[in-house]
Amino acid sequence: MGRKLFSSIATLLALGRLEDCLQYVNKQLEEVTSNPELYILRARLQDHFFNVVSCYRDVSHALTMDPSHPEAVSLMSTLRQRAEEAKARAVNKALEGNMKGALHFINKAIDNNPIELDYYIFRGTLCRRVKNFNAAIDDYLHVLDKVSNMKQSETYLETQRQLLLTYNDFAVHCYHKGFYEEAILLLNQSIKEEKQEKGLYINRGDCFLKQCNLDFALLDYEQAQELDPEDWRIQIRIAAINNEKGLLDHQNR
Repeated sequence: MGRKLFSSIATLLALGRLEDCLQYVNKQLEEVTSNPELYILRARLQDHFFNVVSCYRDVSHALTMDPSHPEAVSLMSTLRQRAEEAKARAVNKALEGNMKGALHFINKAIDNNPIELDYYIFRGTLCRRVKNFNAAIDDYLHVLDKVSNMKQSETYLETQRQLLLTYNDFAVHCYHKGFYEEAILLLNQSIKEEKQEKGLYINRGDCFLKQCNLDFALLDYEQAQELDPEDWRIQIRIAAINNEKGLLDHQNR
């Protein structure tokens, strides 16, 4: 930092004019973008004003320019520690059944350390439990995008599994609301990724049945039966479809 710049910032800090100092640093960073000291200073000011997301971004910029910068390393460590503490509190809230509190703390964890993918997976699970399916899907897709080049990793496989469960739960929710077309679209997405889960075919068959599409319903039930020939729920559904089709054939004659 130049002496004049340092002197101006020091004067504002000494006077306790932190907002003015932040504005001044913002202005300087519009002209000078290669000084890690400025980013660290702004990060600390952002932290003071509880702008955690901006604080993390500035620390990351500083570390990109100087990976061993002591203040940047220390501040990043502090942010990660806060994130872990917030995650622990989120888990405790979830165990207590306080989903709103759990979501509050996992959001804080993500603000402090937005590159930790486990936080998004956990938040997706919480959103799914409170039936905020769109938010859950967004979190899982975010994780899958970040690990798209590691499709055999545990993180990818677990996230993919959670995403399919969310599609299925969302579809069941739509089914009970009478939104059968939407439910079918969600189940189509699930079956595209997982073709060996009988429950997906049963659920889609139920949707087709509600739409009086007996042929498609029967195809799904028969597919489910191939995966589990002993499931009596599937047998009952197939029998009911065949009985209905028989009655219709008789009436048509």
